[in-house]
Amino acid sequence: MSGPEGQFFGPMADTYAFALAGALILAVTLSPVLCLLFFRKLGPVRDNFFVRFLKSRYLTQLHICLKYRTVTLLVMAALIGLTLWLTPSIGREFMPELEEGNLWVTATFPLNMSMERVAENIDQSRKNMASYPEVEVLVPSIGRPDDGTDPTGYYRVEVFAPLKPMKDWPKVARRRAGTTACSTARCAPAPRRS
Repeated sequence: MSGPEGQFFGPMADTYAFALAGALILAVTLSPVLCLLFFRKLGPVRDNFFVRFLKSRYLTQLHICLKYRTVTLLVMAALIGLTLWLTPSIGREFMPELEEGNLWVTATFPLNMSMERVAENIDQSRKNMASYPEVEVLVPSIGRPDDGTDPTGYYRVEVFAPLKPMKDWPKVARRRAGTTACSTARCAPAPRRS
């Protein structure tokens, strides 16, 4: 797995592979020694009904596969080809749909700023951001999130700004999308404060 799914599920896959490798090493090295020590006086046992049933089914299917070797090889080759074709998409079925291209604008104001002043500044910032035709909607959040995981106060503001599909952008912005997503009138650098 590569990309985001590799970053998410790579450690779990590594752990699983290490566990299987350790179990295989123990099965090959330790298990035979323990069997030799603890099962010395164990004699042969007659197969039970379930084992006889499985053996008969296996031998029947083996006989059919050996009789029709060409068909068996073609079916196995088709299954291997299907597996190789599906290999690049392994891990993506667990991934949520990533909303790439959406913006989270975070602003941190001075600690002693009042909530009214923060709201005024955010309203002005929202007006500036809304002037871009590429922005679909603006959703501000003042203070800490609802789940309480972030201990910040109302001096911290996050604005969720999803962008419209690129086909709905102005022509100038679409043409320059490789470098910037703004129209030429808005790409001028901001004046420096002294």
